[in-house]
Amino acid sequence: MKKKIVLCILTMLALLLCACTKDTKKPDTDSSGKFVTEAAESSKAQNQNSQTESGTETESSKQSVSTAGKEPSKTEESSKLEESSKPAESSKPEESSKPEESSKAEESSKAESSKPEESSASEEDAALARAKYLYQNSYYSRDGLIDAVAEDYSYDEAVKAVDALNVDWDEEAASYVGYLTENDTYSRDMAWNQLYYAGFTEDQCDYGIANAKVDWEQEAVEVAEQHMENSVASPNYLRDNVLYGHGFTETEIDYAMAHANIDWYDAALQYANQYLANWAPVTRYDLKMQFMDTGFSDDEISYAMDYCDADFYNWCLDRAQELVNNIGISADYLAYALEMEGYYFEEVVYAVANVTADWDQEAVENAYDYLDMYPECSHEELYNYLTGDQMFTAYQANNACSVVGK
Repeated sequence: MKKKIVLCILTMLALLLCACTKDTKKPDTDSSGKFVTEAAESSKAQNQNSQTESGTETESSKQSVSTAGKEPSKTEESSKLEESSKPAESSKPEESSKPEESSKAEESSKAESSKPEESSASEEDAALARAKYLYQNSYYSRDGLIDAVAEDYSYDEAVKAVDALNVDWDEEAASYVGYLTENDTYSRDMAWNQLYYAGFTEDQCDYGIANAKVDWEQEAVEVAEQHMENSVASPNYLRDNVLYGHGFTETEIDYAMAHANIDWYDAALQYANQYLANWAPVTRYDLKMQFMDTGFSDDEISYAMDYCDADFYNWCLDRAQELVNNIGISADYLAYALEMEGYYFEEVVYAVANVTADWDQEAVENAYDYLDMYPECSHEELYNYLTGDQMFTAYQANNACSVVGK
C-alpha cells in the first residue's frame, strides 16, 4: 500500500515538473487533471483503513509538492514585476520633474525681479505719505521738508516725495509769516530771519514779508509794549534802538509811539530809579542830566525827580560832613562847594544848618595851613586870605589871626 502511495506522489511530481518546464505547449489540463483525480480517488478508497497511519506522511508529502510547484511562479512574477516597474518608475519622475522645475525657476526669478520694484514703490509711497503728513501739520520750506522726510527715508525719495506735493513755496512763506505773527510778536526783520533760518530762499523770504496778511503797524505797537513790560527804556531808545532796530518803517514806528499803551511818567520814574540803584548817592543835578536826550518830557522828568527813591537832603548833608571832616572850610565856602557839585539850594541850606562844625576852629585850622606855606606873611595877608579865599567872616578871621600870632 505504501509503495502505491509513493508511486502516485512521484507521478504527480513528474507531471507538475513537466508542466513547469514546458514554455511553448500548454499542459493537457483535462487528462492530467483526470488522472490526478482518479489516482487520488483510488488511493483514497484503498487506504481508508490506513488513514490514521499514513495521514502525516501524505500531508508532509503534499506540502513538499505544493511548495515545489509554487516557488518558480513567485520568482518569475517578482522578476517580471521588477523588470516592468523599474523603467516606469525611472522614466515618469524625470518626465514630470522637468516642467515642474522649470516652472518653479521661472516663478522664483519673476518673484525676485519683482521684489525690488515692489519695495521701491512701497518706500516711495511711504515717503510721500510722510511728506503729506508733515506738510499738513506744520510749516516747512522745501529744504526743510526734504530734510525732515530724509530722516526716515533716502534723500532721493524725500526729494521726489516733496516735489510730488506741488507746493507754492512763495505762498507757503507768506502763510508762515502769518502763523508767526499770530502766535508771537515779530517785526519785519525778525520774521524775515525766521523764514531764512527755516530754509526759504531770499526771494521767498522777500515775497513772504511783502505778501503776508499782517498789520505791521500793530506788530510795531506790540513790540513796543512788550519791550517796555520787560525792561526800562526811554522814548528815544525805544524808537531808535528797539523799533528801528527791528526793521519797522518810520510810519510804523510813529504809529507805535503814538498808540502803544505805555505810561511814560512811570517809565521816567523807573528810569530814574534804575540809575539811582547803581550810582547813589548822587546830586539832583547828576540825576537830571541822565534824562538828557532821552525823549522824556519836562513834566515826566520832574515827576521822576520828585518821586524817585532819592534822599537828596540827607545825601547833601553827608557830603557836607565829609568836607568839614577832611579840610578846614567855612560855612559859606561849604555852601558854595555843595552847589558846585550839583545840590539844590534848599538841600545846601539844610546841610549847612545841620552839619556838625565849629566855624571858629575851622578858621584857625585854615590860618595854620596858610602859615605853613607862607610863614613870613603879615596879618593883613592872612586876614585877606581867610575872609576872601576861604569866605570866613571878619570875626572868624581876626580871631584866627590872633590865635596864630598874626
